[in-house]
Amino acid sequence: MKKGLCFWCAVMLCVSLWACQRREVGASERLRELMESAQTLPAGTVYHKNAEEGSEAYLSPSLVAAMYGEDANDTYFPLIADYAVYLSSFAEPYEIAVFCCYSATDAEEIAKMCLARLDILRVALANTAYRELVSSAEVCIERRTVILYVAERK
Repeated sequence: MKKGLCFWCAVMLCVSLWACQRREVGASERLRELMESAQTLPAGTVYHKNAEEGSEAYLSPSLVAAMYGEDANDTYFPLIADYAVYLSSFAEPYEIAVFCCYSATDAEEIAKMCLARLDILRVALANTAYRELVSSAEVCIERRTVILYVAERK
């Protein structure tokens, strides 16, 4: 009787823990969710980690260097297991990036990279119509995922 009760208690504990876990989603799915939460996004391009070189969705090393720094390809991007990045096609600073990292420590490093990107945008756009947009932009860490959000929320 005791063994059966202990067994069922263990099963219920496992089920409870499983139910409390947030479902892990890939970078593309999370980006889609975030884009839907934005008020209005101008036409843009979505870049994915597994895009073929030469395709529209390929984030080239030169674009990575321009956005995140010259050392980003060698220092930061090896820490990223998956990513999806939306960039406005127009001369507007709308940008949403999702970086799924290998570890929480890697996520902290990628958050630093994103904060540096955000600082550059804030300085460059300080005296423009986009000042409020970049001032309210944020970088957050959700477990091993880093999100850079430069858009207006609904």
